[in-house]
Amino acid sequence: MCIMWKIRRDKSSVQAYSSIVVLEHEWREDFVGEALSIFIDGDHCLARMDFYSAKYGCTRWLAASGIHLPQLWCDNNTAEGEPVSYFREHLFSRQGVHSGNRLIVEVILRQIPYGHLQKAIRRALLNPRGKVVLPEVFFGGLIGAAA
Repeated sequence: MCIMWKIRRDKSSVQAYSSIVVLEHEWREDFVGEALSIFIDGDHCLARMDFYSAKYGCTRWLAASGIHLPQLWCDNNTAEGEPVSYFREHLFSRQGVHSGNRLIVEVILRQIPYGHLQKAIRRALLNPRGKVVLPEVFFGGLIGAAA
């Protein structure tokens, strides 16, 4: 069984972002259970984050506007021929949106083994209008060589 986080830093093809830090949590070899893509602007600030959970769904956070509508996996019955997974089309209540986002984000943040990064992400989630800089460790030894 292979349970580990992989981390890499890529150059962004979108001008608004200078680079992208991608963290992937493999539940087993070649299967990503959780992922977090962090888009960084020219000042090393968090500009966008995409959260993915194979169990719950995905959501996006944008600087200045905050967290967006989550896409949650539907409960489905594969025995009756329904597809293995698909997104729910509508969340009917504000509470459903909040619960969905919290579920996706928390399952990922609880798994991340980098405490400094987890704290920076939580600061950004609590104050989307504030500028949050990615911790220096990510530009030095942790992913600096991979850039």
